[in-house]
Amino acid sequence: MDGPFPSLAGPGVLPTFEGCDPYFVWTKFGQSTLPQESLEAIEAALKGRESDVVGVLGFSQGGKLGAGLLLMQQLRDKNTYYPINFEFGVMCMSVTPPLISKEFWDRREERISIPNIHVIGTEDEWYAEGMKLYNDHFEARSSSLLRFDIGHRLPIKDEQNLTIANKIKKVYEEATGKELIEFER
Repeated sequence: MDGPFPSLAGPGVLPTFEGCDPYFVWTKFGQSTLPQESLEAIEAALKGRESDVVGVLGFSQGGKLGAGLLLMQQLRDKNTYYPINFEFGVMCMSVTPPLISKEFWDRREERISIPNIHVIGTEDEWYAEGMKLYNDHFEARSSSLLRFDIGHRLPIKDEQNLTIANKIKKVYEEATGKELIEFER
């Protein structure tokens, strides 16, 4: 899904996605916390679905958002309704820190223990940011790291995508106790 705020094409978007506009982001320029409009858009997308959304996957700023959604889910008051209840998260070529709303800002340094996978490109210009997100904001015992020799983009090789799919399958099965089919090439 797209963020609620129209934007110019972000870093690495052009020329690959030229003509795919309009482009959107999750925050307005200069904001460091998750705006209410973004949280409302996510809640609206999740509300009334026929099936559960069990995980969050985000790329670049979307990965920063995914990390923030996991952190807010973990920090929420367990006695208060919260529409987001992910079993795991996948952050692809993400940046740091997790994008969270103001109400959780004073607890932003807590590490995320919800199962997660980080897909990081060793040639990504934001490689250090992705590693910082992984190392500084997630518990090691619940985190997996997949590194590929690619830049700031999603993997395109079959074997890389099969590795990611099988890691997601494993994390899903461990988190839910439900078994999925094996992904094969």
